[in-house]
Amino acid sequence: MDIFYDSGNELCKSPQGAVVYGTEITLRFLARRGLVRGAILSVWADGYTAGEGYDCEFSAMLGNFELYEVRFTPREAGLYWLWFELYTEEGTRFIHGPENERHMQLTVYEKSDNDVSKPLVMYHAFVDRFNAKRGGVPEWRAKKIGADFFGGNLKGITEQVEYLEKLGVSHLYLSPIFTAPSNHKYNTTNFGEIDPAFGNETDFARLCAAAKARGIAVILDGVFNHSAPCERYAKWHSGDFWWGNPDLPAFDKSNAEFIDYISGENGILTKWLTLGASGYRLDVVDELPDVFLQPLCDRVRASGGLLIGECWEDPTNKVAYGIRRKYLLGKQLHGTMNYPFREAVLSYLTSNDAGFIANYLEIFLANIPEPNQPYMMNILGTHDTIRAMTALGTTRVLPPADERGRLEFSSFALTERERRLGEKRMKLASLLQYALPGFPSVYYGDEQGFEGGADPFNRAPLLFPAPDGELRKHYENLGKMRRDIPALSQGTTRILKASGSVISFSREYNGEVKVFTIDSEAG
Repeated sequence: MDIFYDSGNELCKSPQGAVVYGTEITLRFLARRGLVRGAILSVWADGYTAGEGYDCEFSAMLGNFELYEVRFTPREAGLYWLWFELYTEEGTRFIHGPENERHMQLTVYEKSDNDVSKPLVMYHAFVDRFNAKRGGVPEWRAKKIGADFFGGNLKGITEQVEYLEKLGVSHLYLSPIFTAPSNHKYNTTNFGEIDPAFGNETDFARLCAAAKARGIAVILDGVFNHSAPCERYAKWHSGDFWWGNPDLPAFDKSNAEFIDYISGENGILTKWLTLGASGYRLDVVDELPDVFLQPLCDRVRASGGLLIGECWEDPTNKVAYGIRRKYLLGKQLHGTMNYPFREAVLSYLTSNDAGFIANYLEIFLANIPEPNQPYMMNILGTHDTIRAMTALGTTRVLPPADERGRLEFSSFALTERERRLGEKRMKLASLLQYALPGFPSVYYGDEQGFEGGADPFNRAPLLFPAPDGELRKHYENLGKMRRDIPALSQGTTRILKASGSVISFSREYNGEVKVFTIDSEAG
């Protein structure tokens, strides 16, 4: 090695991670004595066609290496791309340069005065299936929308707030509750009305009040990109369909009247926030342009509400429809659904390679602004993915998510041996979910060890009284751990070891340090 640079090393980059604009940043690299004749740092602000160059200066000798240093100050929020260009006796060399297109990302954000309660544990309830009135396997062959209901409703959730409290839940995230023809309600026909199958405004207000009495905030699912075909909203439809589905006409999100209907002073957001909601999870947030998203965020933030967006990738460099999104630059979302976390955990536990967690954490800590880190929604599964128990337990190739696959999934179940493996891995996965930066979001039934393939088999009914089994007690203990250890919901994170099947990391806050060491092979 004749050149050394590691952006995760404090010697090489200070301060670490994302920064507030106006912060001076110091970068350093090491080069073998006499190798470098000159060097510059190239800095390109995202979207600009030209960058700036900063001369690197010799700083010190460290053994047989020369230390070079450069400082610069980003002047506005946004993404910046960095690399070093070194002029050596062997020609021009790069560190993260054009030859590999792996430029260093620097996230620069604005300070936000709006802080909301940090989620300790979120519970994601699919309303029709939580405290359902009947059991059974969800119907996958039904052609008629709305043909498959299991009877869950708002009153049923209110009846189980004690169950949620024992799990340590601080935030209850409800699947859509507004009038729609389907059981899932992602095809709304009236944003201003609770679907009669789920109850009414009184039922909603009572749920919010009962939850609040036990320290639980209620989060709604905001589905503002599309609706079902309906005369009520026809004037605001764009003429396009979401993913080409004629049953899901898309809204014209630049329509000022529609924006005011949702985010205006007397709009839909205000109505439900006033009735007791404490924030929103925004469905397909990448479909919402800033002209629509910003006033929505302003309205919810002004109420002190939490904002989480559905994003399947790293939200700091997400591009949608050719536009770099500004989700975590200080004025929009508090956090996003953390699908990269899910991918890293499942990959680690099914391969026994701790590198998956280490690589994920390095990117997370480098790119996600520190104020947003506690609000990243760490998921193991959702209504859009196969159940974590099934993904972690099976030793077979899973069926595809198509009609043939659904036929196979309708009778797919873990063997006794796979079930034991799944339970062991679920305990490790959930420990990572509760201990790593971000907040855990438990998809209903995971605490009961639910299995299930692709939609709709990941949406089985949860009946009460629910079993008080070993896995549920494990989740209750994790919830208690989150409440008792402040370092888990804030503070710093360090990777201590990532070797083979072992990952070790620390969480530190106000001088309190907690170290977690997990061996996926030992359990």
